[in-house]
Amino acid sequence: MDKKLEPYYLSAETALSIVSKKFNIKIDIKEDDINLRFKKYDRNNTDDSIQMKNFFLSLGLSLQDILFNNGEDLLNEPMPILLLTPEMKWMVCVSGGQKIKLVNARGELCYVEIEDEYLKELSAFSILPLNKVVDSIRVKNIIKNSLSMNKIFYT
Repeated sequence: MDKKLEPYYLSAETALSIVSKKFNIKIDIKEDDINLRFKKYDRNNTDDSIQMKNFFLSLGLSLQDILFNNGEDLLNEPMPILLLTPEMKWMVCVSGGQKIKLVNARGELCYVEIEDEYLKELSAFSILPLNKVVDSIRVKNIIKNSLSMNKIFYT
């Protein structure tokens, strides 16, 4: 555990409330709910990943893993991102790059330099409310059907 990151470790409840503001939703989660299910989290263990995704599904959220090796890899990802240490310490990342912008417990944004070796231990997730996922699937189907009908019309 990196000592300089301690001000950025948030409870799961706080981290999710920050991320949920993007979608204008409220996520009801108690710290005990997640602590009882997860003592540690290993991003390379598929069982941990499945359990975490199922837990978020029960909250009405789709959890997407983000694979990265350094801060630069996070530049093209939709923000905010949840970062999770193997010891179940939560952080909220709002910008990638050589220095990562994290939210501290007071809600302030700060640039933090994190070693690549430590970053490789972290898990990163983006969340999306299930109703948004359903909407994107519907739009995809509408576009696909329209394009196929358009193709038939012009042939």
